[in-house]
Amino acid sequence: MSCCELPGETRSELWSTPRSVWAALTFFAGFIAVFSSGSPFADASAKPGYLMFASVVTLALIAAPIVYREWAFDRARSEVLAGLIWLVASVTFARSFTPLLSMEAVNVGLPRGLLAVLFVAGAVMTYRASNAKWPEAPEADSAWKRQLRALLGRYYSWSYRATEEAVSAAEAAALDARLPLQEALGDPWLVAAEFASSNPQNKRFVKRVPVLAGMAFAGLAVLSAAFTGVSLWSALFVVLAVVPASAARIRERRAYGRG
Repeated sequence: MSCCELPGETRSELWSTPRSVWAALTFFAGFIAVFSSGSPFADASAKPGYLMFASVVTLALIAAPIVYREWAFDRARSEVLAGLIWLVASVTFARSFTPLLSMEAVNVGLPRGLLAVLFVAGAVMTYRASNAKWPEAPEADSAWKRQLRALLGRYYSWSYRATEEAVSAAEAAALDARLPLQEALGDPWLVAAEFASSNPQNKRFVKRVPVLAGMAFAGLAVLSAAFTGVSLWSALFVVLAVVPASAARIRERRAYGRG
């Protein structure tokens, strides 16, 4: 249980929005504090490229956990909205900073000392922030089954076959009780957790998050090349696209004893 979680609250292992925001601000403050110049009490100055990179990654650190959480909880509207906001904001930042790349440095607007303090404070707040609450249970049986499928297939990474068998078993139990699924079995996340604890062999390494992150950065690389031509920044986005996907593949191979 998190240090800031209220008694009786049950939460998932996924990050809440406040925790995502604090983690992103912690990265931004720490990165700019390190890759900038100036005294601890005067406004820091940094290369425009560093500031652009920090801004794009900060936005990604906010959006990625939200997108994955909403997708795993079967809330597609929030998931798509968060992804689009990140993509639009990232392209805007990249295009806005491009004319400034020829400059030696730009004023950050905050002293390095304050950035260091914000880094420490952000790290503490990230640690103290609670994880995300489980989704509310839907009333209709069709929505209940859809959410159970999402939690088993996306949160616990069950295979399609194992997920469908679990949903069929839950449906059969509710049919025997002659009650709606919610009344017969409880919240979908409780049922999913029970299935996962009783069938741990079906749980697999979740590689979707880094792969999706890689695809998002690949999209930024294409957009950057389309608007500004092939440049250092489009190459950087390519690197950011390849690294997480490759790391996911390596970890998956090790998890299955193939690495």
